[in-house]
Amino acid sequence: MRKRLIRAVAIAIVAALAAAVMVVFVWLDGNDEATASYRSLDYDVTVQTNGDLKIVQHIDYQLKEREDNSSSKYWRQLYWQYTLDSTNLTNITDIKVRNVTTGAEYSQVNPQNPNRVDQYTWDSKFANHWYIADVTNGSSYPEPFDTQNDGLDPNAREHTRKSVEIGWNIPYTVKADSMKFDVEMTFHGVSTKYKDITSFQWEPISPTNTFPGAKMTGVVRFPDGIDAKNSWGWLHTKNDSETERGKQGELRFAVYNLKAEQYVDVVAAFDSAVATDVARTEPTDHLDTLKADETKQEKAWHDSQHQKAVVRVVIWIVSLVIGIGSCVLAIIAVIQSNKAARYRGGLEYWRDRPSLSPASAARMIDIIGEAKGTQSSRSMTATILALAAKHAIAIYPGPASNYKGIDMSTADPVQISHMIASDGVKALASSKTSTIVIMPDALHNRETLNLSQSEQKCLRLLVSISMRVGYPVFDLKQMKNACKDWTSGYKELEAFETACDTEFAMLGATSQSAWRYMLPGSIAAIVGLIISINGFFIGNLALGFLIGMPMFLIGVFCDCAGASETVTPAGQEYAGQCLGLRNYMQDFSDFSDRGAADLTMWDWYLVYAAAFGISEQVMRELAKAYPQVRDQEWLDANGAGSMWYWGYSPMHWGSGSSTPGTSFGGFGGSSGVFDIGTQIDSGFSAVRNTISAAAPSSSGGGFGGSGGSFSGGGFGGSSGGSGGGSAGAR
Repeated sequence: MRKRLIRAVAIAIVAALAAAVMVVFVWLDGNDEATASYRSLDYDVTVQTNGDLKIVQHIDYQLKEREDNSSSKYWRQLYWQYTLDSTNLTNITDIKVRNVTTGAEYSQVNPQNPNRVDQYTWDSKFANHWYIADVTNGSSYPEPFDTQNDGLDPNAREHTRKSVEIGWNIPYTVKADSMKFDVEMTFHGVSTKYKDITSFQWEPISPTNTFPGAKMTGVVRFPDGIDAKNSWGWLHTKNDSETERGKQGELRFAVYNLKAEQYVDVVAAFDSAVATDVARTEPTDHLDTLKADETKQEKAWHDSQHQKAVVRVVIWIVSLVIGIGSCVLAIIAVIQSNKAARYRGGLEYWRDRPSLSPASAARMIDIIGEAKGTQSSRSMTATILALAAKHAIAIYPGPASNYKGIDMSTADPVQISHMIASDGVKALASSKTSTIVIMPDALHNRETLNLSQSEQKCLRLLVSISMRVGYPVFDLKQMKNACKDWTSGYKELEAFETACDTEFAMLGATSQSAWRYMLPGSIAAIVGLIISINGFFIGNLALGFLIGMPMFLIGVFCDCAGASETVTPAGQEYAGQCLGLRNYMQDFSDFSDRGAADLTMWDWYLVYAAAFGISEQVMRELAKAYPQVRDQEWLDANGAGSMWYWGYSPMHWGSGSSTPGTSFGGFGGSSGVFDIGTQIDSGFSAVRNTISAAAPSSSGGGFGGSGGSFSGGGFGGSSGGSGGGSAGAR
């Protein structure tokens, strides 16, 4: 369980980091900054007594480097386009442009398309000048605009419109982190005088604007004699904004995070008693109508925002409840699954052969505890040793060449042992591989062997390999070479693995429990990821990182931390036998009541030791419990024909020493024993990989409105006011 929890923590952290990177990448991809924008945009507007607006723009531009694919990579013009309209803006005059960065005062020049002028001519003749152009027919063909004669008639019977562009030429520029300009102008004909008030709607930023900006501020000052008591104002914007009245009753506002196609309009009115010579007049009162209309728009906006806010809050609450609830359920399910996957009985030791196959024991030990090596490898090794214990096969040390001319189906282990011990070359070679012998009963009388389903399939695999080798005696190296181009070998391997699965399932020892923690864990991870993404896109990083990411991390952790299988009541008996036998084998040397009968069980102990991944430790325990195994004569008399015989005989193989207990050469090295389980495990691991590699690839109630007090921020009222300002750069 500890390994599973450590792995779950590692996977959860990696997944959370990957998710965070993905969310940031998606956010950056969806919020790609414009190549041209303004760092800040500040307006200072003074309302004249005749209703005209004297406007001063303070603009700080940021120009980024564009792709080097044409001459258009250079910046040469900055401009604003406005719409002249006989009903709200008839002319723009008194234009001045000053480059605050350089201190240069720009003078007027005729409009010019920069794409039609070379760099030298542009920088020497046109740069550092401003222009005003009629662009009604398109900005590619600007025409001169005469502010004295080309304005519109505010009292014209027919509604007329023109598009004009006020711009200033800059020298060829690749990029500029900050370029500041002050632009002055006067808007004419923007106001209408009624009997009680004079009003206007001014639009500094229109829905057609393509320049984004982090912040825009403005102040609108009224004529002398006008203060907060006899003036009214409203700010139309869908962005976050602030509004307030200044000490003299002026309108002050700030709008944040302006993006392309977002508008800002200021609606204002003041007492007509101070207004004179207003170009457009109406002989009616208008204040109540204006207040009612603005209040209606403001209420509709706040109602819609209230509804959206309620929906958003409900979604947040539901998401949090689902996410946090799923985290809690997943954590509880993980704890319960890990608890249910443990052995809960009181059996401490088990001396007999377990009542489940070695392959099933390898799987059971993984469910209730931890074992060295992979389950598939231990299952294969233990099953091969089981076949040896049942005399379906025999396993001898060294390569098959050691046994040329010998009938291995009837070979005497004692004679074989002494033959190898007397030949230093063979003794040395015996440490590097093992030889497998398919016994006659496995070929002709298999039903007498009492094999389990997994053992039958494993024997079939070995027999198939022997047929490819061409002889029933082969070593692991020959086996590996025979499997290199065995394209259908994976079928035999799959048949064995399927038999292992079926055999274990028939025990009814476990039940699937992964869904109990993976369902809430997956829900928590998904909800957390959605909250994180949503937090980025609504600009609430705290919501994304502090709530969404921890929820995602917990969900992924729970998906990996639980036990996929829990032990049933029937499985508790099998679990007790496996754990009890493992404990007994690991503590074997501590028991004083062992006897000769225990030696007869040691072939099977080695089989299950391989299933549990403790082969080497078990071989040590046998040597500690029976020191006489180091006596060759005793070993020949009592251990011949057993699998453990080859772990200790002869003691001097490969070492050049005949001193008992000093060395076991290549069979044991410093360990003092030959671990046949590890030898078979290592050899068959390579064979499994070879067979797999050869397989074919196919396999707000009560709101009453601000009443024009210019408080409470802006609202998403109508656009379309005077000017319709739209910034640009080319």
